[in-house]
Amino acid sequence: MSRVIITKGVKQYRQTISSFVNKKDTVLEVGCAWGTTSNILYQYAGYVVAIDKGASLLTAKRTYPHIH
Repeated sequence: MSRVIITKGVKQYRQTISSFVNKKDTVLEVGCAWGTTSNILYQYAGYVVAIDKGASLLTAKRTYPHIH
């Protein structure tokens, strides 16, 4: 089953993670910026793929190498 979670802002988005994500999930985060929320997702999900069109993606990949 696929789910799409849409929230008003980053704070609300981060608050939903523990309720909707578990170790059986693979998560695609679109617009990961610096990777901070991707790293939080990684704590709950089995696998996280994070993408962003900005240059901050390179920093995110260096800071959080465990996120794909």
